[in-house]
Amino acid sequence: MLKSLSLQRGTFGELFDPKDNALTLSRFLLAIAVVASHSFPLGHISFSEPLVHLSRGQIDAGALAVDGFFILSGILITRSYESTKNFLSFAWRRALRILPAFWASLALVALVFAPLAWVHEHHTFASYWSITQDSPWHYLSSNALININQWNIGHLLSGTPFAKSGAVTAWNGSLWTLIYEVKCYVIVGVLGFLGLLKRRQFVAGMALFFFILNIVKLLLPTSPPLLFPISPSATAWFFMFFLGATVWLYREVVPLDDRYAIAAFGLMILTLRHHGFELVGVPAFGYLLVWWVTRIKVSAFERWGDPSYGTYVYAFPIQMLLAEYGWNHLSGFSPKVGSYLYIGMSVGFAVLAGYLSWWILEKQAMKLKKLYPRFARRFAKTSALFDEHL
Repeated sequence: MLKSLSLQRGTFGELFDPKDNALTLSRFLLAIAVVASHSFPLGHISFSEPLVHLSRGQIDAGALAVDGFFILSGILITRSYESTKNFLSFAWRRALRILPAFWASLALVALVFAPLAWVHEHHTFASYWSITQDSPWHYLSSNALININQWNIGHLLSGTPFAKSGAVTAWNGSLWTLIYEVKCYVIVGVLGFLGLLKRRQFVAGMALFFFILNIVKLLLPTSPPLLFPISPSATAWFFMFFLGATVWLYREVVPLDDRYAIAAFGLMILTLRHHGFELVGVPAFGYLLVWWVTRIKVSAFERWGDPSYGTYVYAFPIQMLLAEYGWNHLSGFSPKVGSYLYIGMSVGFAVLAGYLSWWILEKQAMKLKKLYPRFARRFAKTSALFDEHL
């Protein structure tokens, strides 16, 4: 894993090996962190989430993991545009990567999980297919373009701990972050088309803008929505994404040093235990994560595929169905043991779904990445001519 135990330093461009790194493993571990973190509200776990306790309520593991997803996405997506070099090819590849598993997660809920919950609550399948309000068919059609407009089907899940907590009853509460991920893709595509990715100081300026906006959001949490129309979480995600994009664009000068990684870890612990984690600790976590994916060499992990995205998009409905059937508190076990079992089942089933999704669906979809429409090739020529004049 670590090629040498001696201290190592250099730039990200010098030390990052595209064929031997920890990107896939890291995204997988981040997805597992989200699943484990979601287990606490979804299953009404009998003890507090460790990171919530450690940070004194500043952040939970799921939120930190999503921050990590966004900085890694900033690196990967910017790198992806540089490799494709035209907007439509880039958009086609992004669509192939994100939409098949997303659509499959919607179908899994509407056609399998929700009917099972309906039977559990109503003792029949028949009436499920004739629901008029919040129907399964509307769930599929209204959510198909990434933005989630219908969270539930037929007023199901009302007996689950998550519904009883007063939260919006949702079959898949994880999906709401994807629209912000897609917005970041669109921005990168537009910047690339306009030739602004070549002017990397512009991207660095965007990262700085969102960092400043994040500070304002933290200092003025009740600021008028018309003044700051972006949610606090989204502001942090945009900052992390464009921080990752900046790291990639400045890769030949961004320093990666084991000593800096130790310092970043120290900053994380200090701000977790006191204050300022979102402002200082999260960027420090970002640096530590970039160091980790570069320093740790685990290319062998990728032989098993990339289950991270599937684990993320299928986990929430799996957890909700388990809670619907009462598997969050199994009889015959103490509350603490039952909680651990629920977390274990949630992670286990989600990881299994992630691997099945990768091998059956996602990997097959990515084979189509070179088959984008013919008009895209013509568009690419126009884009190239446009770039030459910038």
